Amino acid sequence: MLPESPYPPQCGNALRDAQQIRLLQQMGFAVCLLLIQRRVDLRGRDLDFVPCGIEVTYANHPPARSERFLHLSWRKLGYLLWSRRHAFAWWTCAAHPAEFLAAEAERRKPAAILLRSIFIDTLGVLRGSYSGPIVVDCHDADVHLAVEAMRSVPSWRRLGPLANLRAIRRACRSYLPLADEIWAVSEQDAERIRSQAKVGRVVVIPSAMEDPDAGAPVPGEEPIAAMIANYGYGPNSNGARWLMEKVWPTVLQAMPAARLEFIGANMHAGLEQKCRSTPGSTVFGRVDNLDPVYRRAAVLVVPVLEGGGTRLKIVEAWRQGKAVLTTSKGIEGLAAPVGCAVIADDPLLFARELVALFRDRLRRQALGNTGRAFMRDHLSHAKVFEIIKNQSLLTDVVLQ
Repeated sequence: MLPESPYPPQCGNALRDAQQIRLLQQMGFAVCLLLIQRRVDLRGRDLDFVPCGIEVTYANHPPARSERFLHLSWRKLGYLLWSRRHAFAWWTCAAHPAEFLAAEAERRKPAAILLRSIFIDTLGVLRGSYSGPIVVDCHDADVHLAVEAMRSVPSWRRLGPLANLRAIRRACRSYLPLADEIWAVSEQDAERIRSQAKVGRVVVIPSAMEDPDAGAPVPGEEPIAAMIANYGYGPNSNGARWLMEKVWPTVLQAMPAARLEFIGANMHAGLEQKCRSTPGSTVFGRVDNLDPVYRRAAVLVVPVLEGGGTRLKIVEAWRQGKAVLTTSKGIEGLAAPVGCAVIADDPLLFARELVALFRDRLRRQALGNTGRAFMRDHLSHAKVFEIIKNQSLLTDVVLQ
């Protein structure tokens, strides 16, 4: 069960969801997808991210997308004091996901159930009627992500994120132990999940990409940098603002012809106005095809200062053979060796490294080649399939 359609896969969550569907089919499962929101109607369609069609069922009730102030206040009070609901799934409540999932499980008698972690509070209901294996896919270590979300806002606005954190902490402690297996994206997140609740089996299933093409990487045009992100996500918008305010002026001082491209949707008005009014900066919004962006860019910048999980945008850049400039938080969880990316946390150093990469084509090519080799050897779908086949209890389910 997922909150919404993973197609078209335009963000990290959707790409990971699409990966899991594909891998389950490779294992031999007939996948039935339960979706809360009908963002794109998938029924009867053959999709390019799975080898064959999938059965899709939508919840009968539309998800809630807005609230009156009194309802919001009551919900946040509940989060602070007693609620065990997963706060990040508040908008699905009108669709009654626990009842929806339990009814579909009773009707279909599935061999196994795979849930996104925001639905862990359905396990209390589901365990009363379903005895098969349940796997929870944690795109993030949820408590850690809630802490990071609280850090990403000014102190005077932290009451709401604090309420979310408390509810998510209760949900993880109460319901994660009910899962038979938990999938984490990295060893760091696996350890965080173990510290959040008394869980049993945790398997690290990285977020991966297709094997890269055989052609040589394109080093890009000088001096163009690109940031690809969903700017509606707080850590991405905060990173973009840090880039514009603390990094880009130094870059322009050293290299007035430098260009910075922002690719992705949901940039709020204030940030977009700042980016559009800054010399050398261009806002493209969402684009249907990222290939021209990767061909054009000399460097992919990932200025992430907080957040959780792993950044699939870096994996995708490696797949394209691009030079990556990021922060320690940006590359967290990817276990990449030296030579796959340039890492800089200080804004002045970040600016200097970007200018240096613009001026050194051979270094960019070397970074792109090393990153691509690492991605092929450790973060391809084929490698992740081997992990699931060798470590997940779902292999035993298929063999039964």
